[in-house]
Order: sequence, then structure tokens, then C-alpha cells
Amino acid sequence: MLQVLFLVSLALIGGSFAAQLFFRPQIDGIGPLRSVWLGIAAMWLVVLMAVRRRRTIARGIFYLMVITSAVCVYWDYLTGWHGWALAYAVPIVFSCAILGVVLLALLFRADRGAHVVFSWITVLLGLLPVAFFAFGWTVQAIPSVICGAIAVIAVVLLQVLRGQELHHELERTIHV
Repeated sequence: MLQVLFLVSLALIGGSFAAQLFFRPQIDGIGPLRSVWLGIAAMWLVVLMAVRRRRTIARGIFYLMVITSAVCVYWDYLTGWHGWALAYAVPIVFSCAILGVVLLALLFRADRGAHVVFSWITVLLGLLPVAFFAFGWTVQAIPSVICGAIAVIAVVLLQVLRGQELHHELERTIHV
């Protein structure tokens, strides 16, 4: 039953995101309604992913980071592409996700396996906002640079704290 509820919820959320493509940003009165509807759909999607990925916390943080960022970019696109998603939302979401996985690595020493790999993937993806700025996709340097600095600091911390576990996990899963 939970699987059916999950799939129906995903279908409804996907349908509501697709339906937003039929409304132009210039239509009067649709802006506030669109924002409320997208906010509810995005919140439900985040809740679904959090409940679904509650066993592996680092994987859940990674999925939430990707989904939240994608929803923000889509929302910016629907409202006429002002660039706020790449300039502010993505760097903030990535920075919070990086801080979350670093705190997780510091607090929970028993987690192994996917936790270590997804922690590293999350931190390395934190360098993407710097690439957005380097490619000229955003003109706001401060959020991107802060996110990049947090990612570099996190890489050093994770290497010092969990470097051996990452190497062991890579050897075990992909035989590196």
C-alpha cells in the first residue's frame, strides 16, 4: 500500500509540475497561485523522498539536495528565468547539504557503505555553483564562492576523518 501511495503521489506531483508548463508567466493572477501550488507540490515531494530514504541518511540528503535544486531551477524557469535559482537557491541548498553530511560524518561513526560514498558525492557536487559562476551562468559570485569554500573544507575534513573508509568502500564495491 505504501508503494502504491508513493507512486500515486509521484504521478500527481509530476502531473502538477507538467501542468505548470501550460501557464505563461505573463498571465495576471497566476503568479501567487502558481507559487503556492508549486510550494505545496515541492514540499510533498521532499517529504516523500525524506520518508523513502530515511534509512540511509547521507543518501537521503543527496536526493533531497538534487530534488530541491531541480525544483528551484524549474520554478525559476516557469516564472520567466530571473536567475535566482542558480545564483542563490542552488548554492544555499548545496551548502546546507554539505554541512549536513559533514555533521553526519562527525556524529555517526558507525555508518558505512553508501553513507561514505554519498557523503563524498554530495561534497563534490558542492563545487558545481563555482562552475556556474565560471561559465557565466550567474553573476552573483558570493553564494557560489561560499558554497565552493564549504565544499573544499568539507573535502579536507572528510579525507582526514573518513578517507580510509572511502577507499575501503570503493575497493569493496567497484574493485578500485
